[in-house]
Amino acid sequence: MAPQDGTGRTTTLGANVLAGEVPQFLVPAGVWQGARLAPDNPRDTSAGPDWALLGCTMTPAWDEKRFELAERAALLRAFPGAAAHIRALTR
Repeated sequence: MAPQDGTGRTTTLGANVLAGEVPQFLVPAGVWQGARLAPDNPRDTSAGPDWALLGCTMTPAWDEKRFELAERAALLRAFPGAAAHIRALTR
């Protein structure tokens, strides 16, 4: 998410709630979201798990006409404070 200051927000999904992970997360309408697998070793971000099972429930229902795929350049212009997140999640 990109709050008012445009820096973005990171939320870690998982079962270890004592370590700050959350089992689910609500992304409000009109907010950009992205996801990637967390590294097995936080000190070595080049190595990580090979896969994850993820679900996304939408309400109201999915409407392809309203889908918009983010473009890196436009996001960088709109949210310069979140540049590191944007570069990690886009091509």
